[in-house]
Amino acid sequence: DGRDGAAAAREIGVLSDEALERIRALVSGLQPVEPTEDGLAVALERMVEQLRKRDPGLDVRFVRRGAGLVWDNRTSSHLYRIAQEGLTNALRHSDPTAVRVGLVTKGSTAEVFVEDNGNGAADPHLPSAGLGIRIMKLRAQEIGAALDLKSRRGHGTKVRCVAPNPRPGRIRSEPQFPSSERKK
Repeated sequence: DGRDGAAAAREIGVLSDEALERIRALVSGLQPVEPTEDGLAVALERMVEQLRKRDPGLDVRFVRRGAGLVWDNRTSSHLYRIAQEGLTNALRHSDPTAVRVGLVTKGSTAEVFVEDNGNGAADPHLPSAGLGIRIMKLRAQEIGAALDLKSRRGHGTKVRCVAPNPRPGRIRSEPQFPSSERKK
């Protein structure tokens, strides 16, 4: 019967589309940042949008200050993974009602941050800090970035990473937090 064949063809089409979407999601997970100057901003915005769809009760926002251009894809990829881990930690450990993920480009630096209004945690600088925090520190070190973690029980957590972002052809400089924010 021709109707059975048409139904089977439609079902094959639907299954093919679903398989293609899953493959795209997997590939996107392997390299979430497109190798373009605004790839990091686009990837962070996509990450926030996906979370918004998964958890509509959570107030999650993407904040972008400056042009949002990051010139080096390696730096962009590490900054993305740091923000991703910060967001994962916030959702897993802090029970927030609001989260902000941000990208700030200014001068020759690029900063990503994740801040939440959740429970906060014990000192994230303790040697007992989890694997995610240790990996964020390694990623920051790999790109010559400064990583700052602030958390207080009952007051949320902020992960902030500032990396060198010189335009192509310029000399890299070490990122610095403003003097008022340096640890003493």
